[in-house]
Amino acid sequence: MALKRFFLNLRMKNILFILILIGTTTMTAQEIATYQWKNRLVLILSSSTETANYQKQVQELEENTEGLAERKIKVFQITPKKFTTGFSTDWKNNNSLYHKFSTQNADFEVILIGLDGGEKLRRQQPVSTEKLFSTIDVMPMRKAEMRTD
Repeated sequence: MALKRFFLNLRMKNILFILILIGTTTMTAQEIATYQWKNRLVLILSSSTETANYQKQVQELEENTEGLAERKIKVFQITPKKFTTGFSTDWKNNNSLYHKFSTQNADFEVILIGLDGGEKLRRQQPVSTEKLFSTIDVMPMRKAEMRTD
């Protein structure tokens, strides 16, 4: 009887662990989806925050926060095991975003996702804000935004 109770408890702990893990993964995927029709996203995917490409890209974007805000851009910094939004140092543990968006064998990528949730730009080297902004500024929704502002 005690052995049966032991295995039942072990099984319940495993199920609980799996449910927590699935819940965390779903929550971050949903987090990205909540921005659709509200914000454009720039995803910076890097194998490490120590790479030169990663640091150059973050610096480029940090120096142009006014242009990011004007174009309704939210930045996600994503590594294989964690992510953060904007330029926060509050990293969340998660590996699903990196695996969902990264290209196999790419150490660094920048992805622009439009208001409609579609991928608009993907590069494996840093992207200047000039290139990023000019790509966005020719989009029909951005042109409509600029007319109403």
